[in-house]
Amino acid sequence: MKSHYVWSLIGLMTIASAVWAEDDGNTKPKRTPAESFARMDTDGNGELTSAEYSRRKMRRAKKKGASEEEIAKLQKKMDKRFSKVDTDSSGSVSLEEYVANGEKMAERKAKKAAKNQADDGDGGDED
Repeated sequence: MKSHYVWSLIGLMTIASAVWAEDDGNTKPKRTPAESFARMDTDGNGELTSAEYSRRKMRRAKKKGASEEEIAKLQKKMDKRFSKVDTDSSGSVSLEEYVANGEKMAERKAKKAAKNQADDGDGGDED
């Protein structure tokens, strides 16, 4: 059971760290973390401000017709997330902080997926 979980975790982490999506004609290559960071860094100074970090999500929410209350909630959520990513509390996010956060998120997702897979495959009476 434990080794199955470990191998599942390793496999999922490998998949999560892949840079390119499988080309089935309907997918675009995924951006590297550095490419995503560069697109967010609109002033090109190598650091993300809170506004730069949340700009895309906020723009999408407004485009979808989110209410002022929903926008305010989203901004609060994005500010909180920004604070977690800004690990040195400098008020901006460096590429290193951004990449480290992405790696942590991928690891958490892989662990959760492996746990769900292990839970789904463990001796239930579903047959």
